[in-house]
Amino acid sequence: MENTKLIALLKTLDDKTIKRFADFVQSPFFNKNKTIIRFCEVVLSFYPKFEPAKINREKLFKKIYPDKAFHSGTWHNLISDVMALFESFLQQINLELLPVDAELYLVNQLIYRKDYKTAEKKLLQLHQNLTTEHQPDAHTYYNQLKINIGLCQIYLATSAFEKYSKIVQNNLQTVALLNWNLSMETKMQALNLLQVARHTPIDLTVLNQIITTFNPNEATTNNNPNLLAYYYGIAMMEQPNWQNYGLLKQTYELYKSVFTWNIKLNINTLLSNYLKQMQFKQPLTPVLPEELFKLYLEAYPDMVAMQGHIPANLFDNIVLEGQKLRSKNWVLQFIAENIKYWPNPATQQAYQLFAQGRLLLAQGELHEAIALLANAEPFIENG
Repeated sequence: MENTKLIALLKTLDDKTIKRFADFVQSPFFNKNKTIIRFCEVVLSFYPKFEPAKINREKLFKKIYPDKAFHSGTWHNLISDVMALFESFLQQINLELLPVDAELYLVNQLIYRKDYKTAEKKLLQLHQNLTTEHQPDAHTYYNQLKINIGLCQIYLATSAFEKYSKIVQNNLQTVALLNWNLSMETKMQALNLLQVARHTPIDLTVLNQIITTFNPNEATTNNNPNLLAYYYGIAMMEQPNWQNYGLLKQTYELYKSVFTWNIKLNINTLLSNYLKQMQFKQPLTPVLPEELFKLYLEAYPDMVAMQGHIPANLFDNIVLEGQKLRSKNWVLQFIAENIKYWPNPATQQAYQLFAQGRLLLAQGELHEAIALLANAEPFIENG
């Protein structure tokens, strides 16, 4: 049984969630099957290791059905029933992570039972909560669309046609915002794919038609910096030049305090990659190396948030640019403070050694670098 999907999924649960699953199984509202309760009592007692010798299916069958000989059909049916219950549990805990969806399910039930007053009150409260979100995105507009659909049902059922008309008008704007968000996100994904697999055929005609209806000046007044980021990001990917760099950089500086880390990171990567390319083509003016270095420093907290550590190339870039624009002591302090983000001591030692070697080479201290890298075994072992 150790190789079943059920055991693989149970291993992903932390202590708190495994206890919640045990309680879920015991709840008569969700489960009345006493055999499933007994199965879970036995199997969950072997959490978290679920050692193969202890969860052998014949042994488990004997504990659950002490008076029966092992029967594969009975066993498979039981596993299937437990798996179905476990999936219901995952759905339940997922609703807790999506409070808007959970509330909308409740509203649908209220509308079905013709409690329009309570349903309207809850939908208007949801609308209020969405309008005060830190930064609206495609998910926000999708939720707003579902709220509006619910309000339309209520106002049609209660003949509140003036309210209905206002909601329909609001829906037009919401649909436009949702389409722009999804279209721009999808186009950026497509452009990224084309950079990796240039011969992959992707027809962007429909997306381009939708995006051409977007006016970046209106987005500023309607408080949609995400759309501006996507719009100028696409322009930068399709036509990398100083004008588009300036527009994207301006958007980044204006709204980076409200952008999510992944949007900040995407913009940062586009900007820093362009400066890096220009650095190879022609020497940058004195202010631009500092700007590139600033982008590197702003990127690494977001990289840590996404990956749990600083990518090797970003770490290397900060070390190299830091010794040019700051000092050797600054770089050594940066290494000491940030090496902790690597996942294990061997990798930490390897990258600390490598960064210090790069620093010595950059400063022309060849013999010292060779002496240091002579002990490069950890770096070689860790790739």
